[in-house]
Amino acid sequence: MTPRPSGDPGIGERIRARRLLRGWSMRYAASRAGISHATWSRIERGRQAADNRFTLADIAAALDCAPAELTGLAVPAGDRDVVAAHAHVHAIRQALVDIDLSEPPAPTPVAVPELTRTVALADTLRQACDYAGAARLLPVLLRDVHAGTAGPDRATALRLLCDVTFIASSVLRNLGRPADAWLGAERCRDAAAAAGDVVLTGYAAYARVCAATGCGSYQRGLTLAERAVDDLRPHTGRPAVAEVLGSLLLICALAGRGCGRPDDSRAWSAEAADLAARTGETSTMGLYFGPTNVSIWQIGIEVDGGDPGRAAAIARATNPAALPGRRSVSCWPPNGWRPSTCTPPP
Repeated sequence: MTPRPSGDPGIGERIRARRLLRGWSMRYAASRAGISHATWSRIERGRQAADNRFTLADIAAALDCAPAELTGLAVPAGDRDVVAAHAHVHAIRQALVDIDLSEPPAPTPVAVPELTRTVALADTLRQACDYAGAARLLPVLLRDVHAGTAGPDRATALRLLCDVTFIASSVLRNLGRPADAWLGAERCRDAAAAAGDVVLTGYAAYARVCAATGCGSYQRGLTLAERAVDDLRPHTGRPAVAEVLGSLLLICALAGRGCGRPDDSRAWSAEAADLAARTGETSTMGLYFGPTNVSIWQIGIEVDGGDPGRAAAIARATNPAALPGRRSVSCWPPNGWRPSTCTPPP
């Protein structure tokens, strides 16, 4: 009897196609990824699953592509809503390219209170995983908020620009567009820098790290996250700092595991857990940092590259119902690459 494959033949076929496109032997490709020739062969033939997101990220890096290009599953389901969301990606990308703060925009006729309501709507849609709905709003909204920075309430408009570029980056990342997500995160950083706000700077750093880890660039993500953590620590008495700092510690844990540093990864997640015990469950800046969120990250990280038994123990003590219902649908990464913001990338 032919053994039943334990991996995903679709992923294996995509890995094989990309390897052959480069004219590489299986042994050479495996050496680039840092795995054995036998393991690569089994994965490529669909006889073995890529053990975790980190193994698949190593294979993707060896093949010079994004992990999502190998999974072939950028979003939870291939329905018409997903197709609709992807239809707006080009327009979102164009808007992100155009909203350069070094170029003075024409003032917008849209009042800041109306922009605030529309940004809140876009974020509500994103948090509900309605990426098509959010994507429809984003191209015009990005330009309108950018134009608002030329108006009399520049400070508020800059904060809104930080929010809407963060939303754009998150939507693009969940649609399996990591390079576009990085562009959104870079625009978020620009807005935060212009606002001169340490909390927004940390928030933008979180967006950049999510985008980096979404590309499988764990070392780059870890470098950015550690730097942002160090910058935020002196400001822990300010509102929202604890929640942003805790979220950055969680993504340090994820990136640290991706870099092969399990002890450091657990230390970062333990620090995040201590912080969450003090903050309790929160919804600050849509990050939903708190004890439940921390546990979900710990479960995902341990399942992917650590101790499944530990993951099971944490899961038994975790009640996802402590999170708002709209977040519970996205606690697990839709494309297998990161806890989401109920939050994993990434």
